[in-house]
Amino acid sequence: VVYDNRCALPKYIVHFGGSGAGAGLGAVPRPIAGAKHELNPQGEKVSVSGSFLDSHFKTAAYQFLVMLGAQAPAVKQVDYFNYERSAMCGAFEEERQKLHQAQKDSNAIWVFHGTKSENIDSIMRGGFKVGGEDVAVANGTVYGRGVYSATGPRTPMGYGQGASAVILAQALPGHSTQSSRGEAGADSWRPKDDWYIFARAAQVLPCYVVRY
Repeated sequence: VVYDNRCALPKYIVHFGGSGAGAGLGAVPRPIAGAKHELNPQGEKVSVSGSFLDSHFKTAAYQFLVMLGAQAPAVKQVDYFNYERSAMCGAFEEERQKLHQAQKDSNAIWVFHGTKSENIDSIMRGGFKVGGEDVAVANGTVYGRGVYSATGPRTPMGYGQGASAVILAQALPGHSTQSSRGEAGADSWRPKDDWYIFARAAQVLPCYVVRY
């Protein structure tokens, strides 16, 4: 029994029953082993305790495995990037505050992003860019300009072009619409399936590289 509500922090909601991505988890490999690395924004490994990395490995690997189900490939390695006190994290938190003040959805969600191997390090160190604005368009803008992602890894894996890795990021939906190219004032939009496109790069903070 906790007598002071300030000592209790709600963190997860566990949904049960029915079918969907959470069904049949007994067939999903348990993310309890594998290489774990923490890197700072410069890509340098830093010294941390094993239990700290274990928790991050399980967070990222489980998100990957549970969204793919029984056919998920094994997770070989998770790279965790520590952005505390970084400009990238500052921009993300500033974006969160703006959305909160505008009474938009400022609760972060997990999304996956797939790209070629040579692009992964630059994204993890410098953040996402909007194709056609900050960088050249890599895979077209059929659904408008923004940071392309999905709540599950399956579609992003197809954009890796042999990378065998996907980026797991936190993202701020803001005012989100279910449209093909986003509506006026939309901060994100969902054109089809589990796709999420974010209007601004600061809305998406890359946290992990999941290697499989």
